[in-house]
Amino acid sequence: APFDCPDEDLVLGSAEGVDFRVHRAILATASPFFRIMLSLPPMDNHPGVAPVVPVTETAPVLDRLLRFRYPGAEPLLADVETLDNLRETLKLLLFKYHMLFIAPRGKDRLRTYTEAQPLSVFSLACRYGWADVAIDAARFSLKLRLRFFDHPSPAELKYTSADTFYSLLSYHSRCGVAASAVTELSWYSVGPEVWFSCPACPFKIVKVGLDTRALPELFLAYLRDAAKLISSHPGSSVEDPKLVHNAVHKMVECTHCRYTLAHLCYCSFDLGAKFIGDKGLQMLPSDYSLIHLPQMELKLAALK
Repeated sequence: APFDCPDEDLVLGSAEGVDFRVHRAILATASPFFRIMLSLPPMDNHPGVAPVVPVTETAPVLDRLLRFRYPGAEPLLADVETLDNLRETLKLLLFKYHMLFIAPRGKDRLRTYTEAQPLSVFSLACRYGWADVAIDAARFSLKLRLRFFDHPSPAELKYTSADTFYSLLSYHSRCGVAASAVTELSWYSVGPEVWFSCPACPFKIVKVGLDTRALPELFLAYLRDAAKLISSHPGSSVEDPKLVHNAVHKMVECTHCRYTLAHLCYCSFDLGAKFIGDKGLQMLPSDYSLIHLPQMELKLAALK
């Protein structure tokens, strides 16, 4: 173990009494907190015996903290595999012990949770002033029905100001409006698809590309459902199996449309490509200045 060498000249005692033997010089270099503390004369001076400094952290937490800095003691992935552990570790390293140099490593670790926990990452990134991570997390939050408040509130949300969270909701809403426009077909190139002219199904005259066409109502219902889905959480896909399933269920009832199911799939793929492709992404708001990041007391924004 990296913290039990007998030649080290300082002992950190965890809350439950576990000793971590470390070098004073390493801690003093890494942390202004320890540099000031270790510059004070010791209360008990026993020559040849390393002084013991009690800390409030438990042994697992203290082990994680030291591994972020100590030479030859890389952080154990199993120890920081949860966002809760990483949040607690960053809070202690950056705010209590002022080890600001670990901010880039902490940012990289936080970024790994962006896709799975975008709202939590957004809140923490705003707390630390990491604008690039906050922007990435805001985009991934488009997968959530954020404006419906039908998912649990993450603990990290307490670090987000009302102003910042309102900005995120506004961004989410604007993206929903922009993304749902994909279903309006103003960009679509008319092809030979048979379902454009079903003689049996109720139809409606709509604009498709530069033309006007009579589209079956069942296909228009698919587009309306897709627009509703995308508007509520713009990160969703118009190729959602539930959407296609509903449309297919209606198409098989028509003796003409049942033979054109493949065309619906092709169109859904086209919509998906438009939505998630480069052209589709350009439809989303690009003004990320609406995400207001707070002023950091530790000026972490400069440590990218």
